[in-house]
Amino acid sequence: MTFYNKALLSALIVFTIGMIGVGTVYALTVTLDKGLGCGDRNWGERDYPGNDPDVTFGSTWWCGDSSSYEGRYNTAVITTELEGDPDRWDIAWNAIYQGTTPWNENAYDDGGAVYDNNAFPLDSDQASDYNLKTQWIWTQDESPNSNNESIYAHYLTNLWFVWDKSGSNDYFLVIDFLWDQLEEDGYTGNWKQRYVSDRDSDAPGIQYYPVYCEKINGDTVYHYNVVLDNTSTTAGVWNERTANIESHIANAFSSSYDLKRSCNDSTPGSRSNFDIVDQESGIEVQAQVDHATGTAKGAFSFSELWY
Repeated sequence: MTFYNKALLSALIVFTIGMIGVGTVYALTVTLDKGLGCGDRNWGERDYPGNDPDVTFGSTWWCGDSSSYEGRYNTAVITTELEGDPDRWDIAWNAIYQGTTPWNENAYDDGGAVYDNNAFPLDSDQASDYNLKTQWIWTQDESPNSNNESIYAHYLTNLWFVWDKSGSNDYFLVIDFLWDQLEEDGYTGNWKQRYVSDRDSDAPGIQYYPVYCEKINGDTVYHYNVVLDNTSTTAGVWNERTANIESHIANAFSSSYDLKRSCNDSTPGSRSNFDIVDQESGIEVQAQVDHATGTAKGAFSFSELWY
């Protein structure tokens, strides 16, 4: 899931929690909450198609506990509602993010949870062995509102890479790292986990399958997705996964992308030209038929990128 607030580019809003570098630690400032850094003072909130992001933080900006969710206070509780477009398949997402988006939207106080905010932008040449860890939960608090298995919910973390090539028109590459895909269970109208594998040809609802590029207002955007985990998960149970993502990043830069919407360059170019500027985590709901509607709710408690 990727989020881009220019024109028609849909993207996922995501949050970053910390970054640790070999030799130098880019960690969270000292707070009572090592996960979400005392709530919304450290996080930006983003959404598509343009409603106010439905995000509730479990800790207040002064580090007080405001409310718990499934037994935790250090959370960003996210609700994503897909109302359904009568003329096309539809998509909606909500997320929290840290750092600076490629279009220069800053998280609150420039992503204040990262010490001095000097972890973003992060020069891609600084490292060659990136790892990602995320804690998330999906619940049955909301439902897909569909009985034809045509609507899906994604729980994911993504990274944005930017190359300011000309000073006006940029090259963007976004990688969606999928932790969980849900679908309607076909019986009760509840969500259930759907097992998918990376580049699975039978993986409906994954936004960037197959990978493609497009131009929007002169900018070139490359979309890449990775199924990081298909371990069995259960509603209402916190999950934590750690993955080495270095090979996925390398593949994203070396892949050939389908050309769409005036994109005329099937490869993004050398990774050394790009900086990592943003990490996001959120929930995306996507339909595969017209009129499909549904809502997904869950939370993130931690997300960390390090090398």
